[in-house]
Amino acid sequence: MSLGDENDPNCDICLDAGWIGNDVPHGHPDFGRALPCECKKDRSETTKIERLQRYSNLGPLTRLSFNDLISIGTRPDEPSQKAFNQSFEAALEYTRKPTGWLVFAGPSGTGKTHLAAAISNELMSQGKYVFFIVVPDLLDHLRLAFNPEAELQYDDLFEQVKETPFLVLDDLGANALSNWATEKLFQIINHRFTRELPTIITTNNSLDQLNEAIRTRISDTSLSQINLTGVGTPSVGSLYELNNLPVKLQTMTFESFEAERPELANLEQESLTYAFKAALNYAKIPEGWLVLMGDEFCGKTHLAAAVANKLLERNESVLFVTVPELLDHLRSTFAPDSTLDYDDLFESVKTVPFLVLDDLGAHSSTPWARDKLFQIVNHRYNSMLPLVVTMRSDLTNTTLDSRLAARLGDNTSSNMAMMKVRGFFDGKPPPSLPQKRNNSNQKYEN
Repeated sequence: MSLGDENDPNCDICLDAGWIGNDVPHGHPDFGRALPCECKKDRSETTKIERLQRYSNLGPLTRLSFNDLISIGTRPDEPSQKAFNQSFEAALEYTRKPTGWLVFAGPSGTGKTHLAAAISNELMSQGKYVFFIVVPDLLDHLRLAFNPEAELQYDDLFEQVKETPFLVLDDLGANALSNWATEKLFQIINHRFTRELPTIITTNNSLDQLNEAIRTRISDTSLSQINLTGVGTPSVGSLYELNNLPVKLQTMTFESFEAERPELANLEQESLTYAFKAALNYAKIPEGWLVLMGDEFCGKTHLAAAVANKLLERNESVLFVTVPELLDHLRSTFAPDSTLDYDDLFESVKTVPFLVLDDLGAHSSTPWARDKLFQIVNHRYNSMLPLVVTMRSDLTNTTLDSRLAARLGDNTSSNMAMMKVRGFFDGKPPPSLPQKRNNSNQKYEN
């Protein structure tokens, strides 16, 4: 048989049979019994880890481990470093003795989710079942599960979250909760509390900001250990996560962007190549502005997120926000019960070292909205602060504020890239979309 023949067995021990004979003398209790080959054990272990990862719902977070963490965190102040180190040690100890509840509380960008994911991945390596879910996503899934055509029915999902051996609830208190949402969360938390089921919780809120019934369960020291991951709050408040992109955007890197697409026409490929190189060069030297224009699903947001991810690798402060969300948050500060000050939030967005405005033009074009956006863009124009903008149309769009168009179109500060590319989604044609879309629900595009 020639070297490299496709019929050669992969395993020289069992010749791919998966089992080997048991070399024991006649009369031994194991005489005649076959034993699993080492290659079968390896395949079985790999399959088990893959099954655990699918169950965990961690997705891209399966890459996070304790090895990726600095034991004192990334904040420069000593109190935050001391707080994070205690959280780090508590997380390590929990992997050795995973009982009770572990709560990580602190400002956005202080490593709470990373700690929770690192614990989850370590527990899975021990063969334990872990279910990881972001609280706003959990509530969305529960609402959708009422649909008779839903892939996973409400009762099945609710029971899985309540009873899973190890549960991670990430970002508790990330948004205002309705009475229904509060009730569902309490039922889950109370169920696990009364049965003392291992649970990990992360929250940007101080505990006194949480619903009282939920807070009493989480803060019960007979079961729960509370750890701070940092001191103070970022200037933009808990609505935005400086230096902590949402999970979906973390996967949008230059390496994962498909810059060469053989099915594209020449002009399409040229525009895609130009935009890719423009974004890559901007990430290396982020001076001036980068404006990415094109149809939905052409890859604008991917390139903008890739720039943000490169800057974050260098520990730069980056704020990535879709324009409709930004305007909604600014409006919400006028509510009587708002915990955010409008002036503080507005000033933070204007002055953050690196700003990405995603989906400009998707917002409602009220005079107030136009003024606010122009004030932000104009401040960064006059102060020569870096800015990345994505938009679905070019600057000649009649619905775009003429003042904004003038600032964005100034070629002394802006590099504009029109992506004349047919829309694609993760390398495939985009899913069927309705004729009209609700912009308030449309957060991120690929």
